[in-house]
Amino acid sequence: MKKTNKNGFTLIELLAVISILAIIAVIATPNIVDMVDNGKKQQFVADASDFASKALYKYKFEKYESLFTVNNNCKTITLNNIGIETKTDPDGNNYDLNNSLVKICEEEVNGINTRKSYILLKSIANDDKKARGIFDNTKEDKMVDIENLTQKNVLDLSELD
Repeated sequence: MKKTNKNGFTLIELLAVISILAIIAVIATPNIVDMVDNGKKQQFVADASDFASKALYKYKFEKYESLFTVNNNCKTITLNNIGIETKTDPDGNNYDLNNSLVKICEEEVNGINTRKSYILLKSIANDDKKARGIFDNTKEDKMVDIENLTQKNVLDLSELD
């Protein structure tokens, strides 16, 4: 009697494995893309908070007063005047240092003076990449209250038109 050596897989087995892997890839890909996008949005929020804290530092010292633009009870400063020379956003674009702003306002809430920080963060698109920033589309000046800053404030610049 002749023995056959059955090492290896049949074509059907290979096709079944490839089909299962394809189904897993189709299901997993959108979730992975969403996770990456959410991670980038979280980094935008972290950058905005960092810029606001640097602006607040300069706000506290009189020697930096000339860097701010004063409007009523608010002082506004650009990222360029904060001291940011170049900074790449999570999408790989550069932040727009002259048009990204931090506004610090002295406000009275229930008879108590408080300091509120707002931010408007823009990126410059390079080579047809997506450009995003931090905005509040419900407000005319699009500034976002730093204390209420969330991922939903990270918007594509194309959504602002």
